[in-house]
Amino acid sequence: MASVAEKRQQIIDIWEWILEKTIPEESFTNEYELCEQFAISRTQLRDILKELEVRGIIERRQRKGIRIRELSDKEISDIFEVREALESIAARNAAIRATARDIRLLRKYSNTFDRSMEKGETKMEIEAEIAFHQKIVDMSGNIAVQRVIKQLMLIEKVFKMGKGVRPGITHEPERATHDAIISALENHDSDKAEELVREHILWSRGEALDVEEENSQD
Repeated sequence: MASVAEKRQQIIDIWEWILEKTIPEESFTNEYELCEQFAISRTQLRDILKELEVRGIIERRQRKGIRIRELSDKEISDIFEVREALESIAARNAAIRATARDIRLLRKYSNTFDRSMEKGETKMEIEAEIAFHQKIVDMSGNIAVQRVIKQLMLIEKVFKMGKGVRPGITHEPERATHDAIISALENHDSDKAEELVREHILWSRGEALDVEEENSQD
């Protein structure tokens, strides 16, 4: 019998697969395809899909199938508001606990982000940005924050891939860059790390909503 953690991971795996399959080309998947992909019964799958639908993550369209649901401006703004609060707490704790290995991994994600941005590899750029922030949250050691942020990051990934948002492409924050955040964490400066992460997320929120507004005007 699968554990609670295994069931939670299965839900996330199916969520991510639907995301990759249906964003950004207005394509759909279906129950048969999902059952084959994950080797689960139709009953198991329907329980998972029901949970994802109730949480507003997927939608079903008659005669088309299943796809990731698009987010409203309000939902996008709310996600960043929660991220700002929780990741600020995480950054403060991460600065206390940061190890040399943690810093190396953050630099790796930051470098991947920079290279992807230069090459115009949007998907990899988004994934590197998410990995960078998730790593800081993991460094905090706060399991509750880790779980919430992981789900918010997946939802944000849906939005960014669907709308073609490229983090950092317009104008990177003047102070709160990845490098500045890494430096604060490496120096175990909790106040500075918290401040910079908050600024970075506020900037990201502005970029995301600007792109959404531009898309709505096209």
